[in-house]
Amino acid sequence: MLKISLLSTIVNHKITFAVIYFLLSLIHFYLTGSPLSF
Repeated sequence: MLKISLLSTIVNHKITFAVIYFLLSLIHFYLTGSPLSF
């Protein structure tokens, strides 16, 4: 049970990180006209 909730938490954090990264790159692209790259 603990393992399943931990796994879902990790997955949720990955999705959240992906959304935040997408929004940041979108804002960066809008401001500078060049895509965000690391």
